[in-house]
Amino acid sequence: MFGSTTDVPANPKLKKLLPWFVLATSLGCALVAWYCLRHAIAEKARTQFEATVHNRLDDIQHWMRAYEQVLRGGAALFGASREVSRAEWRDYVAGLSVEQSYPGIAALGYADAVAAADVSAYVRAIVDSGLRNFTVHPSGNRPDYVPVRYLEPFTGANQLAIGFDMLSEDVRRASLERARDSGEPVLTGKVASIQEAEPNKVQATTVLYVPVYRTASSTVETRRSALRGFVYGEFRMSDLLARVLGKDFTDIDVEIFDAEEGQTKGLLFDGDGTLHAFAEGYFTPIRSAHKVTVSNRPWVIQFSARPNYLSGAYGIAPTAALLAGSTIGVLLFALSWVQGRTRVTAQELAQKMSGALRQSEARLDGIIRGAMEAIITVDDQQRIVMFNPAAEIMLGCGAQEAIGTQLERFIPVRFHSSHRRHVENFGRTGASTRTMGTQLDLYAVRANGEEFPIDASISGTEQDGKKFFTVLLRDVTQRKRSEQAIKEANQFSQEIMANVNEGIIVYDRQMRVKTWNQFMEELTGVKREYALGKEMYEIFPTLREHPIQHSFQRALGGESVVASEPIGRYRGSTEFLPAGSHQQEMDDARIAWTLTAWAPHRNERNEIIGVIVTVLDITQLKRSQDMLQRSNAKLRELSAHLESAREAERTRVAREIHDELAGALTGIKMDLSAANDQAKAVPELQHRIQKLTRLADDAVQTTRRIINDLRPSILDNLGVWAAIEWLAQDVAVRASLQCQVIHEEAVAELELTAAKSTALFRIVQESLSNVWRHANATSVSVHSYLDGDHVVVEIVDDGKGLVAADLAKVGHWGVMGMHERAKSHGGEVSVVSTVGHGTTVRVRLPLAE
Repeated sequence: MFGSTTDVPANPKLKKLLPWFVLATSLGCALVAWYCLRHAIAEKARTQFEATVHNRLDDIQHWMRAYEQVLRGGAALFGASREVSRAEWRDYVAGLSVEQSYPGIAALGYADAVAAADVSAYVRAIVDSGLRNFTVHPSGNRPDYVPVRYLEPFTGANQLAIGFDMLSEDVRRASLERARDSGEPVLTGKVASIQEAEPNKVQATTVLYVPVYRTASSTVETRRSALRGFVYGEFRMSDLLARVLGKDFTDIDVEIFDAEEGQTKGLLFDGDGTLHAFAEGYFTPIRSAHKVTVSNRPWVIQFSARPNYLSGAYGIAPTAALLAGSTIGVLLFALSWVQGRTRVTAQELAQKMSGALRQSEARLDGIIRGAMEAIITVDDQQRIVMFNPAAEIMLGCGAQEAIGTQLERFIPVRFHSSHRRHVENFGRTGASTRTMGTQLDLYAVRANGEEFPIDASISGTEQDGKKFFTVLLRDVTQRKRSEQAIKEANQFSQEIMANVNEGIIVYDRQMRVKTWNQFMEELTGVKREYALGKEMYEIFPTLREHPIQHSFQRALGGESVVASEPIGRYRGSTEFLPAGSHQQEMDDARIAWTLTAWAPHRNERNEIIGVIVTVLDITQLKRSQDMLQRSNAKLRELSAHLESAREAERTRVAREIHDELAGALTGIKMDLSAANDQAKAVPELQHRIQKLTRLADDAVQTTRRIINDLRPSILDNLGVWAAIEWLAQDVAVRASLQCQVIHEEAVAELELTAAKSTALFRIVQESLSNVWRHANATSVSVHSYLDGDHVVVEIVDDGKGLVAADLAKVGHWGVMGMHERAKSHGGEVSVVSTVGHGTTVRVRLPLAE
């Protein structure tokens, strides 16, 4: 259109300005195209960046939820048993295969909640269980303690944490109290690891706590009173996030902060080891900060793209577009300039256009050479006529070697025939472009024989009657690996569900089954295919008799619930034992005893979409507990019988001494008195008789003391309260103590059974004997009073006191006997003592038998 003179303005000045106007317009269009292309690429890079960020956020929350379930399982184990031994906890942790299945967990442990008054007894019990060097540390007086009792693996530096009181550290204490009051798993901020074995490799550490209660509780007050302890997991952040995020931070750096600590003080993880989130002057093209809640702990996660992130994304395309547009502008300028010149310069203009065309072709060749994708052009005989550098790198073959050879050399032999048919069909359809491999996986072969997966698209052109085909290849090896990794992860999850030694059911909000694992198939006999989609009561109709609905609703409300009592059921069926089943059913091999826990099931937006139910088979544990209880009951019955027999023997011996020996001594004394009167004339004989009389008096006193020690007659004649008063007076005389006995009026009129009176008297006798022999006391008081339907006797001294470890020493059978006497009558004995401030023994017996 530039050849028509009517298009050229008549004004000479306008003729001169027109080429420059065309040049400015063309360059402006080129700049606009360059800017738009860079903006589009930048937006695509930002979109990819945000997708990567959200994937990594999902990975973090997914793994932390998995770790929560591990700890919930541990809490269920403790909730199902009155006592979990160290060996049982070790077997539980070993069964989880933590290093393979849950990397990043440095240790899994359990800590008891202990009041200050019970610490000494608690330490003594742990030492008696076999852990001889156990102590609660660090030292210091605190109202409550949470010492670590179990920790697995129990090797190396982990042993240093046994006995550590986690309430002694502010960060741990805040999270423990939050977990205790909420009943939910709670993650701490950054803490110092107690068992860090290599100081030069210290990592930021966090601890996840799950509370364990003696009974199910729904309010803060009841949870505090029912608290038993905590199951916890300790995480080294670098080890944990290396698994979750991978170790490659060359493009995007990840920095994680504890939101409650803030900035560098709360830094939990830094992917490249250099803090960028708050660094001044650090340039990053894209930055994204997200505040997420991980196990009820707020984290701020900062994602920063590296400075070279967008430069790698831009590639050569924007520059090529700018160069091409500039070239076109120059060409248009030249055309406009030539239009204003005479025909004499037409040949010169043609030469210039030819040069510009060659330059454009050279630039196009540069674009092809700089492309990131492999570009191969073949003729209609499938001979290679163009082979760009990206193809050289991808296929491991130089362009000079490849050009002129058949394309099939880079196609696996098994695909040769299908490739020929595909090219023939493509040629017949006349389509200009088509994506290959939409239904089948495509593979290429490198020059060294290595196969790899590809995506490909083909386009066709025709020049001088000849057909040419251009193929764009993309190496998708990494994408295939990612897909395979996802597939393997899904398979791994399925294997866990199939092999975990507890039942797992996931219900939606309408109680319909969404997940049903193999353990549940074996326990109930119901196949997974049948269970999926069924409503709970369709599968378990007898559950309507149990308070399941209440627990289900609590879980939908966000609360984790563990059944307070196990439920009996018939193996291989969906039938449950009715409430109040007979004890003999415990030993029935057809019956399984299970403990159930309910927890909220949340989606990626933290919305509760259902309930996760875990069913733990505790049949063997329950049977063992039952056998132990029956054995203890028999031992207590035997102890009571032996004590009763011993008391009867004491009574018999005391009576015989009184009747036989005391009578004989009295007769001897009377005869000596008579002989003394007759021997007045013989002074030497009289002196011997008086000496024998004094010996007889001493023997009578000794006999009376032996009789009273065996069985004081006042106990049978005047009752236990008078006997206690006599006993206190006797101890006061023997030990030079100030003894005070106070019986409240209601107690003084109370008559106890003979057996209970004897037990109470012996307990008080043992207590006063301990004061006399060991306490170094100056005074002791005995106070008796009624407390509801119980009678209470307190023996308080001002002696040197004792520590709890003293009561645990071998040979202190007296204190043990006091406890057993009280238990045989349904009562209890407590000993409270402080070094230097005396001891209080409190006996509490029920009035009713």
